Amino acid sequence: MADQGKRMYGQKTVRWVPGKGSGARVCDRCTEKKIKCDMNRPRCSACDRSNQTCTFSRTRKRPGPPRGPQRQSNNVVEPDCFNESSSTSNDSRTAPILHPSPGVFTPSSFLDSATQATRIDAQGTADFLDLHCSLFHSKRRSELAQFFISTVNVCFPLFQHDTFSKSLEIEHIHHLPSVVYGISAGLIGSLSMRAEANIDNELGQWVHTKQIKADSIIDPKALYEWQAACLLAWYGLHQRFGTEDEMHMVVTTLARKAYYFGLHQIDSPGNRSCYGWDLLDESRLEDWRRVWWCVYILDSYSSFSTATPTQVEAESIQTALPLDPTDTDSKRSQSTKIFLPSKLEDLPAVTQNIGKGLVDKGFGLHMAVNTLLKAAIKIHRLSKQSSGAYISERISALEDHLSALQLSLPPYYMRPISDIIGGEQLPGFNSRLQTQLKVHSIRLILGFSDIRMDMSHWQSRWQESLEICYRMFEVIQHWDSQSILTVDPAICFIVASLFVMLHLHSLSSANSNGVLLAQLTRRKEVVRLFLQNYASYWKLPRFLLDCCTTFTHKVSGSLSAEDIVRISDHLQGPLHQKWLSFLSPSPETLDTLDFDNLMHFGLDASIQDIFSFHGSESIPNLADNS
Repeated sequence: MADQGKRMYGQKTVRWVPGKGSGARVCDRCTEKKIKCDMNRPRCSACDRSNQTCTFSRTRKRPGPPRGPQRQSNNVVEPDCFNESSSTSNDSRTAPILHPSPGVFTPSSFLDSATQATRIDAQGTADFLDLHCSLFHSKRRSELAQFFISTVNVCFPLFQHDTFSKSLEIEHIHHLPSVVYGISAGLIGSLSMRAEANIDNELGQWVHTKQIKADSIIDPKALYEWQAACLLAWYGLHQRFGTEDEMHMVVTTLARKAYYFGLHQIDSPGNRSCYGWDLLDESRLEDWRRVWWCVYILDSYSSFSTATPTQVEAESIQTALPLDPTDTDSKRSQSTKIFLPSKLEDLPAVTQNIGKGLVDKGFGLHMAVNTLLKAAIKIHRLSKQSSGAYISERISALEDHLSALQLSLPPYYMRPISDIIGGEQLPGFNSRLQTQLKVHSIRLILGFSDIRMDMSHWQSRWQESLEICYRMFEVIQHWDSQSILTVDPAICFIVASLFVMLHLHSLSSANSNGVLLAQLTRRKEVVRLFLQNYASYWKLPRFLLDCCTTFTHKVSGSLSAEDIVRISDHLQGPLHQKWLSFLSPSPETLDTLDFDNLMHFGLDASIQDIFSFHGSESIPNLADNS
């Protein structure tokens, strides 16, 4: 009978004890936590699961005043609302769909009848998202969880498949399940659903308010708090919850805390006992490894987008790369673990080991290339600060390291078409395309940095950059637009930079070549459509797309080599204040730009919105200055 009170993933069965006079009472802990109680004696199931003391007061407590705005009594969901039989009539329209397109699902297909009948007002409710997700039927939760693991977890691999369901069984202990369900519902639903559920607003508040309260990894709640914090930071970065400075600080705080918790030393023989890693089994260690590498990813994105130094030092990492999710053998010795190298010259050997080892190959190769991308971004930043000969030497060395890494990649890895004969699956193909874009981006960044160091290299480097842009476009051509939600939207940082480069080439390389100009114009449109597809789900690509549109309005006419270099001075990072200020035609910017025909004053009100959204001053009325 005790099992009847348990909540299980994908199925929820609650045993309700009918009232027996004044003796039927909810236990004191469930009353305080405002959670469901099956009133089992001497311990209810909720207290039994959390190993807490269960007491039943003999006197009925008088309810206090309601919190937040007043609600009608029919907003209270009775136990019958969770009866599985109430959803049988909806079975035909609630089958799991792994790769949905925009507009496939309506709010009614993911909310139960109680939610449809009572639109809950989230204003003034601190835990609205918890309340909202508690109104989902267990079948809806199962579908949202399936959607999450097949989309979000593919592009941000935070969870192991075999431990993911266990993480959702702690609904009354922590808010991780609400984060998972909320993100899934926000992505899978229409705009009307977001307005009704207020999901984005609540998640946006949680990004900045939900803190990691555990002191160490020994705390049973620590892993769930970290997983929720990583998810909120990732979602907040792409949905732009706050200014760039605010989100950058969220990621920076996570990275610093990761060092405090010792996430960078999970597999260090000398430091395991110091942080308590020796007390965990291999499955739980693998969960923590994924947390560390997701923090590493967030730190990389924050650094790239804002042109600021990374918080994670490659020399300090003693955490192995995640295991291949298809590998069923959880036991691996220290010799089989693969680590990112502290020295770039060791990267090719590690890349070969990744291709032959037990790690997640797509993720491992992506991280190997990401190591070089971080080094290239650092050189690009330093080249704007000094012009010493050591910068040119570092550019040359990094180009050699990149060439060596490409030669160590598996056969045909850089081919931008799917290996159907070899049985390549769509997630692996998408991961490979992302890695290819990063490889090309490294060469593009190094070429621009080299031009800054020596303008005599202009002609050859500029032609090389056009060739690289065409290779990047070839990768985008083969992208499957139906798998948008399985690819990290941070890839739009690179795609937006590609759009800027294609536009610059259309104003310089194609000055006397009509065929090239027509081709560049067509390819810019394809890149714009690529960003537009992602913008249907995420605010970040929508913002980047508006920035690209503004750039084409602002920069026009024929550009010389000197003009392009001066424009690149402002291109620190896609979300850097200097770049966004350049796009905004403020008076101080107009004074610094004297290129012939450079300014085009056809900005409309929608473009002005992106700068007010960013938090800077709105664009002045340029009609008075024309």
